[in-house]
Formats: sequence, C-alpha cells, structure tokens
Amino acid sequence: MRFQSSMKHKKTTVNLLSVKQRSNESIRSYVSLFNKESLDVRDLDGATAHTAMSNGLTHEALIKDLARKPTKSMIELLNRCNEFANMEDVIQARKGNENKGENKRSATDDRRDQKRTKTDPRAESSD
Repeated sequence: MRFQSSMKHKKTTVNLLSVKQRSNESIRSYVSLFNKESLDVRDLDGATAHTAMSNGLTHEALIKDLARKPTKSMIELLNRCNEFANMEDVIQARKGNENKGENKRSATDDRRDQKRTKTDPRAESSD
C-alpha cells in the first residue's frame, strides 16, 4: 500500500479525450503524442481512438478537410494526418529556403555595396 503512489496507473479513454493539439504544435508532434498516450489506455477500441484523436486536432485546414471528407477508421485518419504533416513540412522547408535566399541576397548586396564604396587606390595616389 505505501508504494501505491509510485505505481503507474493505467489511463482511461477520458484521459485520451483530454489530449489536444496545442496551437503551436505540428500535426506530426500531436499524432506522436496521441499515439504514445493511447498505448497507456487499456482495451482501447479503434472507434474511440478515432473519435478522441479527431476531436483533439486543432489544425484548421485539416479539420475542414475532415469535415468535407470524413474518415471511417483510425488508419484513414492517420493517413490524412500524415498527408497534412507532409504538407506542413514542405511549407516549412520553403519558408526556410526563402529566408535563406533573402539572407544570401542581402549578403551579396552588402558585398556589392562595400565594393562600390571602396575608393580606388590609384585614384588616391594621383594627387
């Protein structure tokens, strides 16, 4: 009895229903967390997992897509989440490349400006 607090308690479906995607959390991170949490729920059936996971999603585009074309199984839901997670990755990579491109351009422009402002040593010695 005195070691009861150190025992790992099995989670219930209520615990799983409380797993929500945070506003700044990627779909991939949410799915990973949800799957990890669902492993601790004893006798979890697919329909309950499907409902809990879809209710926990907050990604607006994914929610709209699921409203237009509902999934019927956990596998379908995971596949759709994976599609959107891949899109998130592509968008993030493009944003990263755009920022890198802007930095490269500004660095190149800075070097050009420095070359333009340097005086020609021959012009200084002709005085």
